[in-house]
Amino acid sequence: MRNDINFKKLEQLFKSSQIEDIELAFQLMPKNQEIPKKLKEEMLGWSQFCSKYNWMSLYFEFPEQAENLINLRLQCISLKELEEYLPLFKNLEVLSLESNDFEELPEILGNQKRLKKINLGSNQFKIFPKILYELPKLEVIQLKDNLLDEIPKDIYQVQSLKELDLRNNLLEKLPNEITLLKNLESLQLSGNQFQEIPTKIYEIESLIHFDLENDSIDLTEEYKSQNLLMLKWMISIFLLKK
Repeated sequence: MRNDINFKKLEQLFKSSQIEDIELAFQLMPKNQEIPKKLKEEMLGWSQFCSKYNWMSLYFEFPEQAENLINLRLQCISLKELEEYLPLFKNLEVLSLESNDFEELPEILGNQKRLKKINLGSNQFKIFPKILYELPKLEVIQLKDNLLDEIPKDIYQVQSLKELDLRNNLLEKLPNEITLLKNLESLQLSGNQFQEIPTKIYEIESLIHFDLENDSIDLTEEYKSQNLLMLKWMISIFLLKK
């Protein structure tokens, strides 16, 4: 009887959809009892907690759940590798690995051909992960708060890229080839150690947001003509200070 009451309480916590209730539900989940299938399926909707509380193996029991998942969040759980579980997820469009301990990404990530957004913020990357070049639909790369000191010249290979967030790294310069990202709409660079940046960033016609040293420029159509001049001025002043 006690077990039934416990499972009912867990079901209620999951149905609330409040993060603090979900966290509590995982904390209360019994490790040495058979868990009802319905409750397991509820758990799989919260991948970040599955990993935090060592329940990721449930995806092996329900491979269809993993295969249909579009948004996988594994944040703040001290992860260093993904190889064991990543092959289960065949249709991911969003992958968030923020606030973990990654220094590199596995080659198997290159199989995620549907991936559109990846959040790698607050990890330990010292080298830009070139496996991202193999993701043909990738539109957003978030790499803020890492240890990058260089962006590779062949970054232009990510031609689908619309947003690149490089805030708070150790960058001193950007390659001129970054201007070859013809679909880039947002470039965020604040909090680095730039000594130089490409002066022709303003030639990226698709660019609508540019951020440098906490100064932002809006280049949406309404303001583009006047703010292009401001962008050129901002880059010039920045370079003069160096």
